Amino acid sequence: MKNVKLCVLANDPAMQPYARFVKKEAASSVQMIARRIPVADVDIIIMHSPRNVAFGIISTQTQSKNHLVVALNVKHKRFKKNLRVELRKALAHGLYHIARMQKNGYPKTLIENCLNEGLAIHFEIEFAGPTRAPYWTSIKNEALDKVITKAKKECNSPDFDYDGWFYGSKTQNIPRFAGYCMGYKFIEEFLKNNPGATASKLVGKKSKFLLAGIIGRLSK
Repeated sequence: MKNVKLCVLANDPAMQPYARFVKKEAASSVQMIARRIPVADVDIIIMHSPRNVAFGIISTQTQSKNHLVVALNVKHKRFKKNLRVELRKALAHGLYHIARMQKNGYPKTLIENCLNEGLAIHFEIEFAGPTRAPYWTSIKNEALDKVITKAKKECNSPDFDYDGWFYGSKTQNIPRFAGYCMGYKFIEEFLKNNPGATASKLVGKKSKFLLAGIIGRLSK
């Protein structure tokens, strides 16, 4: 781990009571994550910013291959109870994206973005344990098969609607979290078909390598 800077924006009155704890926990988590995947040349900003938290107490935004923002909602009723675990998961997820982008560049197509999200989710689980009722399994079985069938038409397109595929679109009939659910399922199947493989071991692998392991799923 080198050239990693961690900054907690503590001047916000809402953040002040938690700033020291957050910085300590975040620093510890980053060190542990760095034992599993490359963590280097990244600035990590942690702040109270509820408008940037999609749901729950925390969200991450990988704004570039060197810049990770972690947004917290310190006013959430479960913030104190869930902070330690959710912070570990968020940092694992976000830093995994950073590591992949530094190695392979930015994902361009729908399928590349799905695979990246699936890998980050599986690393989050590998590092911090499973999540109860996770959003990435909110679409299952036949419903997920229908989503995958729909996605085939534009899976290799760089002009896909990211917000629609990952956050839902009524006009396009795309359910919320479709991209996450597809990515999680694709990587789950890849890991089952490749004993010994883990998300941490796959962090530097190109999408073409991963696609070779799920090509049957996309060609059904």
